[in-house]
Amino acid sequence: MKCLFVFAFVFSLGAAAAPVTVENLFLKPLIMGASISSEYTHVKSPGHKLALRYTPEDEIKIFAQAGRRGADVIAAAGPEFYAGHSVILGVDLMFWDSGSRAPAASIGAFWTLLDRLTKAGVPIVVGDVPTLMPSMQPGVDLLNQEIRVSCATQPGCILLPLDQLFRDAQERGYIEYRGQRYTIHDFLPDGLHLSDVGSEYVAEMMLAAVQSHPWSRTCEAWPR
Repeated sequence: MKCLFVFAFVFSLGAAAAPVTVENLFLKPLIMGASISSEYTHVKSPGHKLALRYTPEDEIKIFAQAGRRGADVIAAAGPEFYAGHSVILGVDLMFWDSGSRAPAASIGAFWTLLDRLTKAGVPIVVGDVPTLMPSMQPGVDLLNQEIRVSCATQPGCILLPLDQLFRDAQERGYIEYRGQRYTIHDFLPDGLHLSDVGSEYVAEMMLAAVQSHPWSRTCEAWPR
């Protein structure tokens, strides 16, 4: 009999039992990360755009700062920070951590985050790190390996494969979206921050990642 995955968050609202749906996943999202998540360029982040399809603006919380490492954002949040949120959206959460040649502290912080989220019953959608500035990202491969392994093995960790997106775009020379072809420059005008159309595309990627996540595998291990 297929098990029914239930968020601890749902119980905090007083519901008896509810299956995971996109709608209840985005009821009270928390956006964490760096410049894209903080909307430094005044472009709504992918998580923000996607969440607005399912919940009012005042239910969306942002805890992000341009240029800040994920390890620092996680440390500032504290262990009790996540209660009451339905999902964490970390598109660029670990981006600046790739600047360290040996990102062991950042990897440890990411593990700490996953442990806290498991205890709180809150899932996370997290982006791996695209290689946008190769000479300034010596730790990107090691960091991405840990993020991907964590999302492949930990309940409630949903991977957003941004690195593959931009690698494929570099090989093809374009990204196709809604019947049009866009260059990497169209998506990243300054080489680092998403344009409005780029953010829309990544929001669609995020939705696809959530919809394809194997909840039946997750539900046995996730808190109820």
